[in-house]
Amino acid sequence: GLAWRVLGISWHGLGPLFGTLFAVTIVALYAIFRLGMSPPLAVLGVVALSVSRLHLTYLPILRDYAKGPITLVLIFLLGLLVVRRPAWRGVLAIAAAYGVVLGIGYGFRTDFLVNIPAFFLTLLLFLEGGVFRNVGLKAAGGVVCIAAFLVTGWPIISSVVRSGGCQWHTALLGFSSDFSRQLGLEEPSYEFNRRYSDNFTYVTVTSYAARVRPGVGHIEDCQ
Repeated sequence: GLAWRVLGISWHGLGPLFGTLFAVTIVALYAIFRLGMSPPLAVLGVVALSVSRLHLTYLPILRDYAKGPITLVLIFLLGLLVVRRPAWRGVLAIAAAYGVVLGIGYGFRTDFLVNIPAFFLTLLLFLEGGVFRNVGLKAAGGVVCIAAFLVTGWPIISSVVRSGGCQWHTALLGFSSDFSRQLGLEEPSYEFNRRYSDNFTYVTVTSYAARVRPGVGHIEDCQ
């Protein structure tokens, strides 16, 4: 919205936005590589990604590509949390940064809620010293992260609380059997959801509601 407000409503006006997202993706990936690689190897890694056909295929798809740079920044912060020695200032600063970035990401897509457990699992299990050390620090880090997330994401969170969100739709998509074979999962004799498709899920739910609970009325499509 801001890009179009400044540059006019056109695909051409989104050029700087795509460029910014691409740049953040490359910088974030370099930072991740540097957690365990020398600078030359990290540079080779980001150069390979920059010209990756798969990466460039998704670049023009703004809705999905926008998740990439934010996700990579969150991964970097988790890595930083693991490689640094636990100290109050460092852990709380990383926790606050994680919460802020997560809140911004939630404004883009509901998908970012999956990154909440990742932070707490990393904080609990992978800090130097083991699970049962620095308990107070870990608890404080969790509180700071959630507080930062709530403050940053409050415009979206308050809207979801007031008018509902799309979590039900995403949960039902997750029960589809499309990926069972690729994941090596044994397929049961029945299917809870046949297709990983926004439209299929929406039509199935709304048609069922119309038959069984006609008083519910119109259910908004929240793809």
